[in-house]
Amino acid sequence: DCAHRGAKIAGENQNLQPSMRPDNTPTFTERLARLQTPEVRHLLWAVGSAPLMVQHKSFPFSVLNEDWFDEQVIRCWPLFEALDQQPANLLSVLADGPQLLGKRFERLLAFFFNAHPDFEVVQQGWSIQGPGKSGTVGEFDFILKALRTGEIWHMEVACKFYLAARNAASW
Repeated sequence: DCAHRGAKIAGENQNLQPSMRPDNTPTFTERLARLQTPEVRHLLWAVGSAPLMVQHKSFPFSVLNEDWFDEQVIRCWPLFEALDQQPANLLSVLADGPQLLGKRFERLLAFFFNAHPDFEVVQQGWSIQGPGKSGTVGEFDFILKALRTGEIWHMEVACKFYLAARNAASW
C-alpha cells in the first residue's frame, strides 16, 4: 500500500464526494482543496500535476504520461489523507536539507516513492564523476526499481516556476 507500506490501501470510493466527472471521482483540484496541510498539498501537486514533457517518437526513452500520474494520485489517495492528519514524517523530511525549489521537489518525490508499494528507491541524487579530477559531470535524480516488473527506471525530475512582474497580455 501507499501508507508507508503498512496500512491497507482503500478503494477510490472511500469517503469521497461525487464530482462532475463521469466516473464520480474527484478532480485533482477537488483533491487539493480537501487537504489542509500545505506540505501535503505540495506533495499531491508534485505527484499529480501535469508532466512537463510528452512522448515523442524521436525519444530513445519513455516519458510517463498524465494518465500514469493520475493513477498514482488515485491509488495513493489514502496516503495523502493519512498524511494530512499526521504530517510529522513529511514535515521532518522537508525540513532536512536545502529549501531550494528543485531540492524540495526532489525530497517530496523521494518521500512519495519511499512510501509507494510498487517502487523501491535504489539511488537518489547519484553523482556522476568525470575522468580524473574533472569533478561532477551530472546526477541521476532517481534510480527506481518497479517491484511489479523488476524493471529499473531512471527518473529525471524538474519543477518549473514562472513569475510575472506585471499582468502582461503575453502572460
